[in-house]
Amino acid sequence: MSSIWRRHALTVWTFYLALEKPADKPTICHALGIQDRHRCDANTLRRPGWLQKENEVFRLTEMAGEFLVRFALNLGLIMPR
Repeated sequence: MSSIWRRHALTVWTFYLALEKPADKPTICHALGIQDRHRCDANTLRRPGWLQKENEVFRLTEMAGEFLVRFALNLGLIMPR
């Protein structure tokens, strides 16, 4: 995997790890150390079926959790049981 793709993969991983627990947009931005921008909404970052938004709180779906485990295994971020 090239360094650009690895960096992108780790960015995606970090974003979804910030959503390990349901959180609102300001909490997510704080966890990632980024500024909340009115034009940028987590809706634009959603992949179909990966995030749910209810009452301004985002949470990962079960499908996202399963993908992230496979993703982390493939990158060697976690070890299989």
